Amino acid sequence: MTNFTSRLLVAAVGLPLVLGMLWLGGWWLFTLLAVASCVAVHEFVTTARPLRPLAPAVYAGALLALFGAEKGGVVWLLGGFLATFVLAFVLHAVSSTRAPTTAAVGSTILGAAWIGLGLGFLLLLREMHDHGRLLAFTVVLTAFAAATLAYFGGRLVGRHRLAPRLSPSKTWEGLLIGAVAGVFVSFIALYDTRHKYLSVWQAIVLRARRNARPDRRAAVRGAGRLLPCGRVRVPLMPVERISEHVWWLPPGPPDRPSLCAVIGKRWTLALDAGSSRAHTREFLAGLPEPPTAVAYTHAHWDHVFGGVEIDGLVIAHRLTARRLDELAVVDWNDEANVSDTVRQELPAPRVVEIAPADVVFAERIELDLGGVGVTVEHVGGDHCDDACVMLVEPDAVLFLGDCLCASPSDVLTVERALPLYDRILSYPAERYVEGHHPSVSTRAEVEELIEKARAAARGDATPDDEDAQYFLNAFVH
Repeated sequence: MTNFTSRLLVAAVGLPLVLGMLWLGGWWLFTLLAVASCVAVHEFVTTARPLRPLAPAVYAGALLALFGAEKGGVVWLLGGFLATFVLAFVLHAVSSTRAPTTAAVGSTILGAAWIGLGLGFLLLLREMHDHGRLLAFTVVLTAFAAATLAYFGGRLVGRHRLAPRLSPSKTWEGLLIGAVAGVFVSFIALYDTRHKYLSVWQAIVLRARRNARPDRRAAVRGAGRLLPCGRVRVPLMPVERISEHVWWLPPGPPDRPSLCAVIGKRWTLALDAGSSRAHTREFLAGLPEPPTAVAYTHAHWDHVFGGVEIDGLVIAHRLTARRLDELAVVDWNDEANVSDTVRQELPAPRVVEIAPADVVFAERIELDLGGVGVTVEHVGGDHCDDACVMLVEPDAVLFLGDCLCASPSDVLTVERALPLYDRILSYPAERYVEGHHPSVSTRAEVEELIEKARAAARGDATPDDEDAQYFLNAFVH
């Protein structure tokens, strides 16, 4: 059997098996990768025989890394891999190998890292909350396409050897063809999710450009760094700390909404930006750390006009991003375009700057701030199509924005509102911040409010209950 024929047979049998296990995920995929890691370790140990790698430690390290990835995520993955260090030194101490310690232990750790971490991260990709199956398929198909096209390209047009001594059949032409094939496959596979994945790289470039600009708050930040390490910056404005990581500025007149900041070990995220530069400056003055980025619940003016004052990355749903572009071209000095609350917040002549979205997502995005995570998820509703909520964990705080409110014409519909209520209660939250409610609500209070809304949707409402009457008047029967 020729090399070409054997490759075709392996692909015909192996590719459907691999894709099937990827589809199933979980322990099915773990079993496949465990077998693959054993085969890969055997090949590695054989190839690296002159360095005398300690085979049992390589097998154990790779398999423990895979088990950790499946059982406990990235931390357990690293823990399983780090066991290789202990096993390598112990085995080298009791073995009769004559290889130097550096060569034997180093090659052992290299094999476990190369195989265990590589295959382990495929497990982690598969278990990602959003598009995990798609991402895992993309990685495997990209690798398959790159290797296959590199092989055929090298056989057909290859002339210049890539590494004659290590692999005489590899060519530079094959490498180039394989690389182009890999990029093409991954681009096609992820094209429908480009607003979530490709825009992250755009955000990195934009962040670099912003870092190169003079910072309008440099003097403030510089003064903060001059404080002794033991000193704590005291908030200057009525910003309240409502949980370990969340700071809250309550709503106020004329139509200023609630604003929050989530402060992690690595960076700080603002939740909504405020109705003007003045509103946002009041918010920033009360925070112990300035935000690096802001995430929007929706694109209504009172939540985004202050975004430019934060001078950080803007994270927004795709509908919100589109609306921001529309707001940027509005003539806000034309009185026909402004409401009474806009006039009170921003007397004429008005200077309105709209910060465009830097990171755009389709349905959901997770942000790790260091010790605390924020999940921003699109929920829609009657108030606006682009409404999003933000879950802060482990604080169990849900930032609602205005999603529970009626439409601008004071209308609620059963078709949109009732599923939204179920979705809000499905989040593991204990405290809730609404856009224009003067206090932070408990779960019991939100459940009671939603029960009033559901009763109103059926046509029932307590006569003297203000909330119940609001819902009754808003629902369309």
